[in-house]
Amino acid sequence: MTYYILILIGISIIIFTKFFMKDHSKQSSYSEFLKEVEQTVEHFSIELEDENSKLMNQIIKMKQSTHAENQQLTKRVEHLEKQLLEMKNLKEEELKDTKSDQKIVEKKNEVLNINQRYDELMRLYQGGKSIQYISNKTGINIGEVQLIINLAMQEEKSRARA
Repeated sequence: MTYYILILIGISIIIFTKFFMKDHSKQSSYSEFLKEVEQTVEHFSIELEDENSKLMNQIIKMKQSTHAENQQLTKRVEHLEKQLLEMKNLKEEELKDTKSDQKIVEKKNEVLNINQRYDELMRLYQGGKSIQYISNKTGINIGEVQLIINLAMQEEKSRARA
């Protein structure tokens, strides 16, 4: 842009010097000079318009490419946000599953095995005492004592398999 300003100043200086140094006897050369200056200025304005149109075309292309790039980046951000949300949801589900698994384990641990619940009964049985003696000593019916002993044996077998 400064280039065009310098050219315009140079043309103006040439025009002014010709006016001040004019020779009255050469009116025809003066009119020729004016025509030449007019042509030069006209040519300069045409070049300036061409340069401006080229510059505008470049700006339009840059705007279009920037807009397209912006759309791609927006789509990418939206995609990444969706992935992040999905990952957060999965993490929350995993935490819920982990917590529920922990609760199940805690409940299993809370439920003592039969040997622990009926510690005295099992000590007497393992000590070789009869079911009748165990029933009298603990105050539990004979049928219940037999049932507890059978359940304890089944529990031990299932733990041995696991």
